[in-house]
Amino acid sequence: MKVICAFYKGGRNQNNLYSKAIKAYTKSDYSHMEIWDIENMQRYTSSASTKGVVKRPIKSASGVFDKNINKEWDFLEVNLPCATKEDLENFYLATKGDKYDFSGILGFVLPIQDRSDRWFCSEWCVTFMKNHNCQAFAFVDASQVSPQKAIDLLGGIKKW
Repeated sequence: MKVICAFYKGGRNQNNLYSKAIKAYTKSDYSHMEIWDIENMQRYTSSASTKGVVKRPIKSASGVFDKNINKEWDFLEVNLPCATKEDLENFYLATKGDKYDFSGILGFVLPIQDRSDRWFCSEWCVTFMKNHNCQAFAFVDASQVSPQKAIDLLGGIKKW
């Protein structure tokens, strides 16, 4: 299965103090990460704005994924040979309703215990990929991976 890792770098919804703090602390242009299933035009993540794990449609005027959807996102294609679309949907269903991990974000700078029933965006995405043998994340603790660290572990943003 191929998924698209989508990294949000700005725009009207991400210029708040919370997003600016994430970008500043991680020394990155990115404050958010999602997994996009472009075949089914769905996007999966855990979001502060929705206060937890969410699945939303990918909005496209043509109904087809366009990597130039707007200038606010960068994308990486990731091959997960051990994963299926059903695995992604099942992981979403298993975590649906789990809250956003605000304290987990603080765990980057303070000694706060991670909670297994709460997720921040990159933690959710990396956990799914790690559970499906994505070698880039084989030896990392998902609760310590920011969007920028995920990009770095995946080999960086590449233009396709």
